[in-house]
Amino acid sequence: MEFIPIRSYDNYIKANLVISKLLGENINCYLKDENISTIFPVIGNAIGGIKICVAEDDVAKAKELLLQFEEEEKITCPNCGSRNVFYEVENRNVSNWILAIASWFLASYALKGKEVYHCYTCDYKFDKLSDIE
Repeated sequence: MEFIPIRSYDNYIKANLVISKLLGENINCYLKDENISTIFPVIGNAIGGIKICVAEDDVAKAKELLLQFEEEEKITCPNCGSRNVFYEVENRNVSNWILAIASWFLASYALKGKEVYHCYTCDYKFDKLSDIE
């Protein structure tokens, strides 16, 4: 039986979550290059990351399930209903930069920006997933 790589990941947590879902659907699959990519991330990038290899007979079903899993994970904007939403660090204003530079000079840690969900369709920003429901 031949196994065919159908998807590649640079994060072993995401790869293991996906493969556990596939195994739960009785898809014959395994992770290739997981150990080397986890231990030496630079080499992992050179060899193409962690690959999900699926039995030749299950490739079509596995690809369909992967698309379904990805669609389920997408977040919907509560303002316009778009799925063009990403999790990002909100831009800092000038006063935050001045405070960050001052804290650096005083040997303290710089402040972290606020992480928000940003809809690129309507430019709406929200910080809690509970805002969706």
